[in-house]
Amino acid sequence: MDQSDPETFFTVPEQVMIFLGSVLIGTALGAVYDIFRVIRVIFPRTGKRIPTAAADILYLVIFAGVIFMYCATNAGGGARGFCIAGAMLGAALYIFTVGDIIVGFLREICSRLRRRRKDISR
Repeated sequence: MDQSDPETFFTVPEQVMIFLGSVLIGTALGAVYDIFRVIRVIFPRTGKRIPTAAADILYLVIFAGVIFMYCATNAGGGARGFCIAGAMLGAALYIFTVGDIIVGFLREICSRLRRRRKDISR
């Protein structure tokens, strides 16, 4: 291999560090998804699926953009499967653990506020 060519292969420890970084990024992206989940709790769906689909597409674009930038800067510029898998793992871990607790708590607060508002309006 010519010395002027950038190295395109990573050692196993480098791959592990890139994977763990993508898991951390996925965790942060899971927190971003919680923002969308909280908005859905505050403004419950009234039979309109377009706002929900638009929010999901926006999240997908954000997720893809962040992973692309991470891969471009840390994984040699190529979309590595283990980066995408790590980000998905991190997001899933966050959403199904801490995210569920936070959204459950916020649902309860919204429910109490709605009940209180109904009691006041009577």
